[in-house]
Amino acid sequence: MSVDIDITGLPLERISFSPSPLAELGAMLHALSEPGHHPGLHGWATATAASLKPDLADRLT
Repeated sequence: MSVDIDITGLPLERISFSPSPLAELGAMLHALSEPGHHPGLHGWATATAASLKPDLADRLT
């Protein structure tokens, strides 16, 4: 489902964009659990996964 938001006529000072912390968390968890999907993040995913406590790392898979 896609939703279009019409901002025609809205003053530029009323428009702002910012990253969503929840979306960032979801993307990070996905990259950790499926590192093969994101070869550009291989180094980060490997280092981060290695630094996790074993019980937490097991819960990602």
